[in-house]
Amino acid sequence: MLGRVSAETKTRPTKAAAGSGVTGSSPSLRIALALGGVAVVAVVIGMILSGASYKASPVGLGDPGPIVGWGLPIANAITFVAGIVTVGWLLLAAFLDPDSKKGLVSRRGRTALVRAAIAAGIWCVASLISALFTLSDILGVSLGTALSPETITTYAWDIQNVRTLLISGALAVVVGVGAFVTARLTSATAWLVLACVGVGVPALAGHAAGLGDHTLALVNGVAHAVAAAVWIGGVMALATLAWPRDVGLRVAAQRFSPLALVC
Repeated sequence: MLGRVSAETKTRPTKAAAGSGVTGSSPSLRIALALGGVAVVAVVIGMILSGASYKASPVGLGDPGPIVGWGLPIANAITFVAGIVTVGWLLLAAFLDPDSKKGLVSRRGRTALVRAAIAAGIWCVASLISALFTLSDILGVSLGTALSPETITTYAWDIQNVRTLLISGALAVVVGVGAFVTARLTSATAWLVLACVGVGVPALAGHAAGLGDHTLALVNGVAHAVAAAVWIGGVMALATLAWPRDVGLRVAAQRFSPLALVC
């Protein structure tokens, strides 16, 4: 009898920990990697089917080379996916976690913030790579030439497409550092808002930026990017609770539903 009671006592903390939603990183890592993998595969297939895959420029025109030709769309996809993952983890910590109390994130929320910081680091690196590839592509120069300090200091900030990616990368750094040291819900919310801004900034250099009267189109592009990031990021956060199933899934889904409808 005593042995059975002792065994039950030992197993109770384990069940409580499982109920709090603090699960292993394996399912979360799989989901994040799956998002990135699907994005990269979709970009490559889309480039091949649409005829947008790399082709050498005609003689006399600048050619950035195959690394940039193939790498730029992939880098852009990874940048957006990393931003989405960052937003998803911050959304879980700031709004969806049912265990947060008295203005402080729970253990699960703290884990989500650390993962958001890691995703933000990947986001920053991908943004910088995408900015470099974009610089090479727009100038029609090789990647080595684009990497030269003279080219970067002369053209990088003056080209809108490159500038927005640099700003997005800088915001990713701020969000990553902030999320890593955050323990309060208000701070987590602030980093979530800033992450949404970082995701939306590159949309300011979209196709609509070249139109004459483009204010409405630009606003629509930014709203689309932010809404997509929040919706997909929220679904990702719910998926981490559903696999393996977490007792907080129902509460998180109820909190996310109105936001998903708005998105």
